[in-house]
Amino acid sequence: TVLATNSISGNINVYEVGTDNDLIVLGATNSTATAGSINIQTNDGTLTVNGAVSTAGPASTITLIANDVNTSNDEDLNINAAVTAVNGTVTLTSVTNDVNFAAAGDVTTTSGYVDVNASGVAGAGIIFMADGAMINSGDDLITMDATGNITIGGLKTTNATTSAIVIATTAGGVIDGGPVNAWFAQEA
Repeated sequence: TVLATNSISGNINVYEVGTDNDLIVLGATNSTATAGSINIQTNDGTLTVNGAVSTAGPASTITLIANDVNTSNDEDLNINAAVTAVNGTVTLTSVTNDVNFAAAGDVTTTSGYVDVNASGVAGAGIIFMADGAMINSGDDLITMDATGNITIGGLKTTNATTSAIVIATTAGGVIDGGPVNAWFAQEA
């Protein structure tokens, strides 16, 4: 498990380097006034976010990746708590399996691109948002790319371009995750 706070300067970088080792994030806060980013990855294991992950600086990015060097196709990225950035890109990736959002696993930016990726073999590589989960990119773009099904809780942006919300799956469908959030909210 890891709990990280940075209020001075620089980035938060955490790499779980073992094989078949899962990592639980109890929280990560980078409150520096400059561009201090958060990058948390596993080498070969599930990455679970159980506490808030946030950045405060302009253009501060958040990158959360569950890698799978042994190609066991079972390393998930689980977002169970809020992920918040101001103007930086938020990248959420499971290299060979699923990305799951609990109802409390909201992703919010004021003006930052949100990119969610789930790759995998047949039956894997899904994106699942529980009823109540919301991705809000402020006035920026949202992309969701998966091998399998993509279940949507709620997506919101004020970006008025034709590429404001892009959802792509190579071997699945797009599923309504429930009535709590409007499926898509695009405000001009």
